[in-house]
Amino acid sequence: MRHAATVLLLSRVTGQDVLGPDGRVIGRLADLTADLVEESGPHLVDRVLVRRGRGSYLLVPWGTVANLGHNQLVLAVDAADTEQYAVDDVTAALGDHEILLARDVLDTQVVDVVGTRLARVADVVLARTAEGRLELLGVEVGFGGVLRRLRLPALVGSGEDIVAWSDLHLTSERGHAVQLATPRSAVHHLNARGLAELVSRVDTESATEILAVTGPGVAAEVVRVAHPSVGERILRAMPGPVAARSLAQVSSGASPATSETNGRPTQCAAGNPVTTSNAGFSEVMTPSRFTVKMTSRARSTSDRYRFWDARRLRAASTWKATVRPA
Repeated sequence: MRHAATVLLLSRVTGQDVLGPDGRVIGRLADLTADLVEESGPHLVDRVLVRRGRGSYLLVPWGTVANLGHNQLVLAVDAADTEQYAVDDVTAALGDHEILLARDVLDTQVVDVVGTRLARVADVVLARTAEGRLELLGVEVGFGGVLRRLRLPALVGSGEDIVAWSDLHLTSERGHAVQLATPRSAVHHLNARGLAELVSRVDTESATEILAVTGPGVAAEVVRVAHPSVGERILRAMPGPVAARSLAQVSSGASPATSETNGRPTQCAAGNPVTTSNAGFSEVMTPSRFTVKMTSRARSTSDRYRFWDARRLRAASTWKATVRPA
């Protein structure tokens, strides 16, 4: 963790007044956006979402921010000049690889791909840079962060549980889709066992989408090393021909054509498109071509956080009886 003076928590930033250079209130800071498309360097906050009266919004570039204080954000442009940043539909106004940190990260579940655990985000950790930007460092998980947000410091322990941004996978609908579409994300740098741990902690639809961008060879290896109940539910959710090819490779013991460095493959998904109509995004899916469009069938909250009970699934010996080559 960086020096405390440079570190900010998203929950402390959102909700404060947004002022013009004349001191007049323009609205309230509702959210911050980050674009995950950068191939290298830190992830930076790109825009500020300002909520005005009557439910209208502004998406203001960070370059127009003059100062971010403890209880207010001051813009370098007055209220009249902010009209050019007005948006009717916030989601539609986002870039292809842009996410809202409060909506898509805060209070959602993430998978820590290093610690192989599922955790709920208590806060998003940011840091001021020397250039006056905000850098996205990671997320705070655990009950201590929740107590801190509830203003119960006496009950908060001294320890912090921070997951670096490079080590997590988002489970929110847009966060998951954007990370699949950006090759720098952690999901594209996991070996088969790491992917098996990841897909065991997300819902079935998300698991099939993850394997769709890895290619059939890697997907088959993930199914082979995963727990039988996890492999079975994923195979059942795949389109018949794709599941049949994966099952054939599992049965033959074929290994994916990936190179590994220290247990982590280099771009295991690159160059391995797979055609499918079941993932809800794009028919040909690779990190570079995965279109970030929300699935037409909106996930309910219960489905988004539904994790399968292995005891309710049949044994892996039923695979060959239910999935046959086309």
